[in-house]
Amino acid sequence: MTGSRSVGVAIDEDMGTVVLTLADGCHFFLPWDYFRYRADPGYRAVMIQFAEESEGQLATRIAAWRRHSGLSQLALAEAADLPGTAVSRIESGAKKPSLRVLRALAAAFGITVGELACRDPTGLAA
Repeated sequence: MTGSRSVGVAIDEDMGTVVLTLADGCHFFLPWDYFRYRADPGYRAVMIQFAEESEGQLATRIAAWRRHSGLSQLALAEAADLPGTAVSRIESGAKKPSLRVLRALAAAFGITVGELACRDPTGLAA
């Protein structure tokens, strides 16, 4: 992209994106939230709070799935091919799981990452 210059900017309201069109015809789609996060301190604070709450909910949901599956933290770590202390650290909030780790945990439970993140083990939506 070196040397490219933006020649057009448009807002795609259906997609919620800002579209940058470069001189070479390439299009870049940037989420509107990215700009709002950078420009609006109030929005930034709300999004940071939301992210922190979501991380706590994910840790709680992982623990609920583990208990529902009848696994100890060590057994889940072994089933997901993770270090022995990984599940404990994730459930306590000391470590944020990467997407790779979330995939491994979900596979150990026999569910998708989406189910792990959004559904409690009783089948109720989050």
